[in-house]
Amino acid sequence: MPGYIEDPLDPGAPEVIPGLLPRHGHLALVAETNVGKTLLALEIIESVLTGRPLWGQLTPTETYQRVAYVVGEYDDNYVKQLWVKLEASAPPHSIRLLPRRTLVSQGQVHSEHVRTYKEECAGCQLVIFDPFSAFVIGPDVENDASLTRATINTMLEIAGGHSVIIPAHMGKPYYLDTAKDYVQRGSYAARGSSSIEDTPMACFYFTQSRSEASPDALFYLKNRKTKFGAPPGYFLLRDPDTLRHKLINVRSSAGKRGMASRWGSENVNPGKDI
Repeated sequence: MPGYIEDPLDPGAPEVIPGLLPRHGHLALVAETNVGKTLLALEIIESVLTGRPLWGQLTPTETYQRVAYVVGEYDDNYVKQLWVKLEASAPPHSIRLLPRRTLVSQGQVHSEHVRTYKEECAGCQLVIFDPFSAFVIGPDVENDASLTRATINTMLEIAGGHSVIIPAHMGKPYYLDTAKDYVQRGSYAARGSSSIEDTPMACFYFTQSRSEASPDALFYLKNRKTKFGAPPGYFLLRDPDTLRHKLINVRSSAGKRGMASRWGSENVNPGKDI
């Protein structure tokens, strides 16, 4: 129903997980392939279903009862295996695993698939579409902003105003050429980046650190955009056995120097391109 600007604000906090997951709209998690987008999504699911602090520090403002996970890239078994590997837990029958169905093809919305998803997601307070590219078909998905927006709007419609998480892949590199010496430098962004970054309530880029002190376990979740208060980013340590992440700090305005002084340069070396 249409509302008016003088209507009372919705009760409750605007975020389910402060500094990360909005109550309404969606969170975009962008990363290269096999960096760990699905791991982050599963950890967030566990946190909102159990009330346990995400990564040991970010406490949910409320507890959800049911979540829908739309598996677009792998099969159910892969997601189940990651859940077991994480040693995660949640109340029985609180996570629905749904199969992939195309939402938008060549600019046309598949209304029957949308109706089916709406029925399956009824009563769910959080819906995950993993990954974004699995649900849209077009000749140039990476550069077609209208396809991206149509797909995201359809996902939000399916969620019925509740929280949505959309893991998205990093796109192909674009190059900046200098007319003087033709030196090329590649830079990565999200596929369909203008729409991926414009439409969400929050957008974070997830990258593996090149830290010499911890080359395999240190990751950085960079705050690309939020509509609420959030730090510039989160440094996460990944347990090599369980694959769980632990938040080791909230990056302050002091930047990398501040992080090193707070945590000790012997523990974390933030020096190389995080």
